[in-house]
Amino acid sequence: MPLEIERKFLVANDSWCDGSPGIGRGCVLKRSAGKMKRIFIPAFSILIAGCAALSTGRKGSIMVMEFDNHGGFSHAGRKIEFFDDKRFRDTRYTDVRGDDQTEDGTYEMGDGRITLEGRGRDREVLCRARFEGEVYWVHSGEEKKVAKPGESHFRQISLRQNSVLSAKPLQSN
Repeated sequence: MPLEIERKFLVANDSWCDGSPGIGRGCVLKRSAGKMKRIFIPAFSILIAGCAALSTGRKGSIMVMEFDNHGGFSHAGRKIEFFDDKRFRDTRYTDVRGDDQTEDGTYEMGDGRITLEGRGRDREVLCRARFEGEVYWVHSGEEKKVAKPGESHFRQISLRQNSVLSAKPLQSN
């Protein structure tokens, strides 16, 4: 009779028992799909929101474009991230861990040019240049240098536009 009472108690409490004798033996709690959804969906949403927050410059801003010269070992690296609120983050790096230098500022874009301005830095104008399907961003006056056959090192150290991260098109002024 005690085993029968135990079975009724477990069934009434959303559990099942495989009939093994003894309290707790062979009894497994059943988890309903509804309970799993109530736990999984909010946890997954928090994870996604946290990852999205890591890729933004300021609260609510979204990265729309990135330039990088993929440096580090053979030459000094530089990466510029552009955000939809007209702000940018300029990071200069080497292969030495912890040697990164980051500056923030604002940008203006128009007619194949981007003007960068920030605290403690001179105004910098980058111009778009294309060569063999790649988009380069170089200082004003160096656009033709990108296309010269003997300038492979110059192209290597120049900023290149990463089209993979351009999730949202950047609007020209």
